Amino acid sequence: GDWLTAAQSKLGQAYVWGGKDPRTGMDCSGFTKWIYDLRGTNIGHGTYAQHANSTPIDPKDAQPGDLVFYNMTSRDPHEQHVAIYTGNGQVIQSGGSARSVNQAPINQDVGSPPEFRRPKGQ
Repeated sequence: GDWLTAAQSKLGQAYVWGGKDPRTGMDCSGFTKWIYDLRGTNIGHGTYAQHANSTPIDPKDAQPGDLVFYNMTSRDPHEQHVAIYTGNGQVIQSGGSARSVNQAPINQDVGSPPEFRRPKGQ
């Protein structure tokens, strides 16, 4: 959908820790928040907030636009990560395996298996 075109328009934009401005750079959850704001859903900023505002789904039921979390058992927010599933075993994200907005395989090596979740109300 249109959200994916918007997301892809930021490919290569530098990762900014704590960032949530699509003009100057976003961190992982700033990027996912921006996409969901475009879709009319407030999921909050920060991996904890977005995790709390979503419900687990079976990977086989995952649809493009679902959130994908990594390392949520870590107490270090620098290790926690969230991306957006784009289909075909891929995610789009700010950070993760690169220090910019990038597309990567769902099973990228960022420390834990992926956890699929869907924001409440989606």
